Amino acid sequence: MRGTRRTRIVIAVLLLVSVTLIGLDVRAGGGGLVGKLRRTSSSVLGPVERVAASALAPFRRMVDAFSRSDADRIRALQEQNMRLRLQLAAQPELAAQSAQLARLLHTAGLGQFPMVFARVMAIGPAQGFEWTAQLDAGAVDGVKVGMTVIDGSGLVGRITAVTSTTCTVLLAIDNGFTVGGRVAGSGQAGFVTGRGPGLMTFELLGTSAALRPGARLVTLGNDPGFTPGVPIGVVTTVQATPGALTLNATVRPYVSFLSLDLLGIVISRPRTDPRDALLPPLPTPSARPTPSASASPAASGSPTATPGASGTPGPGASPGPSASGSG
Repeated sequence: MRGTRRTRIVIAVLLLVSVTLIGLDVRAGGGGLVGKLRRTSSSVLGPVERVAASALAPFRRMVDAFSRSDADRIRALQEQNMRLRLQLAAQPELAAQSAQLARLLHTAGLGQFPMVFARVMAIGPAQGFEWTAQLDAGAVDGVKVGMTVIDGSGLVGRITAVTSTTCTVLLAIDNGFTVGGRVAGSGQAGFVTGRGPGLMTFELLGTSAALRPGARLVTLGNDPGFTPGVPIGVVTTVQATPGALTLNATVRPYVSFLSLDLLGIVISRPRTDPRDALLPPLPTPSARPTPSASASPAASGSPTATPGASGTPGPGASPGPSASGSG
């Protein structure tokens, strides 16, 4: 208890002395006793501080160098991490573009099509049409109005306008698009017209020809500027109108028009018509299930004789030995 009181008294005395010295220094304008003490301490400790600063300067510079080196290293690692993230995000797109290019090259090789490759810049209405696409190839690449545009799956459309570095494609699903079509295998001809997203119409000339769902269509190439043998699509439904001179069918195109990217512009007709060589292979029909050995004769559809109640053959049965083998 006494020690605590003594401590408080000492603290109070020190505070009082401090306040008194500060007041005297302020009143004397820094020239009093306190000012002399400050100047004396500065003159004595100043050289020591300068020596200590010069001695510690190399260590301080080393610490700063390490700090800057760590910051630069962290910044470089962050930039490398960002580049790796961008490359990883671009992998699916690069894989898709590679697959599109491979299909285009395969189609060009089979059909012997001289082509210019182009990327889709925009899809939208242009020149009064509803479905068009802008491509990044133009007159400097040999592109002209009327040329056929394809992708690895089939017919995309026809060039309708060309600038020096760009061109406009009228897509095959536009209502203003029409091209001569031919049924693969039979050679029956007609006209294919666009009907909007994912649909086309095939008008077969003549009603005596048989047209069924599943029939595959290719371009006829009757237009001098159009390429023959390009796959168009598959017939899904057929509408026969009594008394009409034509058959109308709905066609599902091979091309996915909502995901167009890398396309090919056929700059000249092939020397020979590829006919049906560019069509995808027909689906393999599923094998019919064979009846098992344990199936009953009735289940297999074979005629059977029904014995009567007394064991004699029933009506319609041919005479023969009994089940016991006796005559």
